[in-house]
Amino acid sequence: MHETSGDAGATQPGPTILIAENESDHRFVLKRVFRTVGLDVRLRFVNDGEEMLDYLERSGAYADPEASPWPDIVLIDLHMPRRDGISTLQEIRSRKTLRSVPAIIFSSSDQPHHIDRAYASGANAYLVKVGDFEQLVTHLQGMVAFWLHAARLPRPPGRHALGGAAKSEAAAPLPEAAAALPGAAAALPGAADARPEAADARPEAADARPEAADE
Repeated sequence: MHETSGDAGATQPGPTILIAENESDHRFVLKRVFRTVGLDVRLRFVNDGEEMLDYLERSGAYADPEASPWPDIVLIDLHMPRRDGISTLQEIRSRKTLRSVPAIIFSSSDQPHHIDRAYASGANAYLVKVGDFEQLVTHLQGMVAFWLHAARLPRPPGRHALGGAAKSEAAAPLPEAAAALPGAAAALPGAADARPEAADARPEAADARPEAADE
């Protein structure tokens, strides 16, 4: 696992997770979780929503794409200084070049009104920061197994004009992914009901990208 806070980072390619988290103890726990899981991902941390937007827009300290690679997914805390998680999520969804990035709210709040507002603002998922370390490991394993291995992600801004499919940088499939996913449901209260139409929303999805197996 590689980790930075926007400084010069990893030399090895791999999936990148951008995390907006201002609490140092929560950052420490997240780093420990990914070490425990043994996943080769690049973690990038920012302190708040304003820094996350700067990172995604390659602005200021995040102008270097080598040090600040485009994230495969972003995790956004709800309660942060300067710009909170909901405001950050809404701003991401309002910008044409950013709106497709998979965004997950990662919060200690399990309140239904927070969960509802997150989905209404465009969150792809809502993950609760559970207090039990082993349970947190299971939940993050499930998140990575789905988003970085099973799911097909959008290309970074600027790649669309190149034509064809972007080369995937996802890590090798996880043998424990099947076991990890059932536990992830416990970390997503309300998620099963948040989008009741999801199962039928795109019946053509299986045939939408016949070339996906060759990517």
